[in-house]
Amino acid sequence: MEGLLLSAAYIALILSLSWTARKYIKGIAHQAVRKFAHITLSLWYFIFAEYMAASDAVLIWIGPAVLVVLTGFAALSKKLRFLTLEAKGSSVYGVTFYSISVLLLLLIYCYEPFGISFRKELVGVGLLTMGFGDGLAGLVGSLFSKAKRVPHLAGRKTWAGIITMLAVSTIVIGWVLEKDFQSIFSDSFALYLTAGVVATVLEAATPNGFDNITVPLGTALYVYAIGL
Repeated sequence: MEGLLLSAAYIALILSLSWTARKYIKGIAHQAVRKFAHITLSLWYFIFAEYMAASDAVLIWIGPAVLVVLTGFAALSKKLRFLTLEAKGSSVYGVTFYSISVLLLLLIYCYEPFGISFRKELVGVGLLTMGFGDGLAGLVGSLFSKAKRVPHLAGRKTWAGIITMLAVSTIVIGWVLEKDFQSIFSDSFALYLTAGVVATVLEAATPNGFDNITVPLGTALYVYAIGL
């Protein structure tokens, strides 16, 4: 129960700060607000890792499930707009897709469908790759928005964003699994790099915000499949 209460408080805090910044700070870019939420929400993983266990299955996934319903309602009805961070267009579903990916990762962790057994670190791989990899890639890409774009990809992807996604994802995956930055560059580095490539390809090729689902799930499943 402590983990659930901490989770609710933390998520409410991040969404409130993001919405307040978007609503009342003049001149702040919507992209900056979205990516702030993107990155900081992924840090919820550390609450999950410290305070939750598979034996508390319902308490683990009930929060994301409620958030999927609320943010989906907000996006479709255009009410409770603070839950969508005042987003417009396809971005309005960003928080909903984010919540769906968290829910799916947790359901795999709790119930091991089709014999897929996720340990906590694989949930972290999915969440933090989505948060930091995709989040920082978006920020860097927007800073270099006039730079050369990558042809034939979904969205307006720049080479700067692609390289950032690859580098950050590789480091994040290695750190989550090794719990030590120096150990990232061990004999397993090549495998971390391949996982970073998978995350980058998924982020670059997935349209309309669905990368909030494909990146965390695809990356976590790949890391599981190669036995890291």
